[in-house]
Amino acid sequence: EEQSAVGEEINRNIVNINDGARQVAETVDETATASGQLAELSGELEQVVGQFRI
Repeated sequence: EEQSAVGEEINRNIVNINDGARQVAETVDETATASGQLAELSGELEQVVGQFRI
């Protein structure tokens, strides 16, 4: 009985770890996308500022 309870707890912990890993992976993807967008905006800003240089 105790082994069964421990086994269930281990299973729950594995599921929680898996869920956490998925969330981290999603966050990494979102961060990569945002980073790419920021790089594009930075390039655009550099071009606009370049127009005002003497």
